[in-house]
Amino acid sequence: MYGRTSQRICNHDLTGRTFEKTCANIEQSKYQTKLRCQDKSTCQMLIDNQIFTDPCGSTIPKHFEVHYRCIDKEQICSKLFANCSKSRDIRCIQRIQEDFSCSCPSNICRYNNQQIIGFVENVCLEEHLQGFHWVKTPINTSQSRSCPSPCHGKISRFCQSNHQWSKANYTNCECPIKQSDQLSTHRQANGYVFQCNFWLINRL
Repeated sequence: MYGRTSQRICNHDLTGRTFEKTCANIEQSKYQTKLRCQDKSTCQMLIDNQIFTDPCGSTIPKHFEVHYRCIDKEQICSKLFANCSKSRDIRCIQRIQEDFSCSCPSNICRYNNQQIIGFVENVCLEEHLQGFHWVKTPINTSQSRSCPSPCHGKISRFCQSNHQWSKANYTNCECPIKQSDQLSTHRQANGYVFQCNFWLINRL
């Protein structure tokens, strides 16, 4: 802010003098300061009427006031962009880009010729996999499907924060095995072991 908003600030030489007028040039002051100081670790500015339009007139002494924060720009930008995406507010994104000089990432904003045209949907897309239909699902959400007959239980998949489906989890599927099937499996396994041992003896 460049102007006069208080009788007390920068008035040590004019103790007995009062100013009838309160005046400030906030928007231009902010713009000029950002041009010279934004994203810098240190900053120096010469304050005079050649840089800032005089909002008070030559008879009123003026002061310059800056409020600033030292930030991790990448961290704060990502949080602010995420908040904007919740409200689907493109103007909110544009204000952040102007204020912090950072670009909206492609996992939040959709672009066309470098212009923001909307927001990326926070979903995993519809998918057909191994005979199962997985519908479009919000991120950080799971879906389940019934195990194929004669098994029972649920097959599950998780929509991850990177908009990708996890691998299908079949561990909750329980499949009954008949006694005859178990005996047949044992016979096949024993026969295979015998063939392997016979081959190994011949090799030795």
